[in-house]
Amino acid sequence: MKGSARKPLALQKGNLNVAVVQQRQAEEELVKTASDQIIRPPAWMKNKVARKEWKRVVPQLLEIDVVGNLDMANIAGYCMAFANYRKATEELENNPLVFVDEENGTAAVSPYINIQAKYAQEMRRFADLCGMSVGSRLKAAAAKTKEKESEMESIFGVI
Repeated sequence: MKGSARKPLALQKGNLNVAVVQQRQAEEELVKTASDQIIRPPAWMKNKVARKEWKRVVPQLLEIDVVGNLDMANIAGYCMAFANYRKATEELENNPLVFVDEENGTAAVSPYINIQAKYAQEMRRFADLCGMSVGSRLKAAAAKTKEKESEMESIFGVI
């Protein structure tokens, strides 16, 4: 029997009792990974724009404690999508959005529009996986708040 994928506590809905919340928090602590390997961009990521974006976002992600070494590929995916999005955007600034096809005289949309849209979508997908979207950060904040409430309840009981 195949069950649905387990969600992190921050993403779970519904009322969980204190014992279940504490158990799941302990389980999540057990699977947290180190973050020493994501301090610097990976050597294979040569794109300067992507490397600069890595250096911008990783310290902030580490500060809110939502990523670890196992997230390297997702962070790199975000950074590469960001670099390609920027490149497509720059091309759109230097080229017309619509041009006339010389062969048949019809108007055609710049291919950079589709490229830009593709990388914008990729950025959103990877950003959500890494905790960079507002929604994913709010979910993480809700989990941390719930954790603190559970700690207080275990110390003082339900008030």
